[in-house]
Amino acid sequence: MTKGMTRMKALLEHLAYIAAGGALLLGLLFYLEHRKEAKAAVDDERHDRCLKEALNPPPPFKHSLDCVGWQRIRSDIPLPAQG
Repeated sequence: MTKGMTRMKALLEHLAYIAAGGALLLGLLFYLEHRKEAKAAVDDERHDRCLKEALNPPPPFKHSLDCVGWQRIRSDIPLPAQG
């Protein structure tokens, strides 16, 4: 009887680890899906705001730089010496 109980205890312990791993995996999947949806919502809001700003431009120096869309250009050209 004790041999059967030991086997059952070991089996339940392994099942608990498998269940915990499954719960972590499921939580990670839900988190990634939520993150993807939140990023899409922020991008949609930014697109709508920038489109509205493009159709009706604000006065100079009063708009958000979020809609400019410039990118920093990095090159290997050395900068002139400061002095």
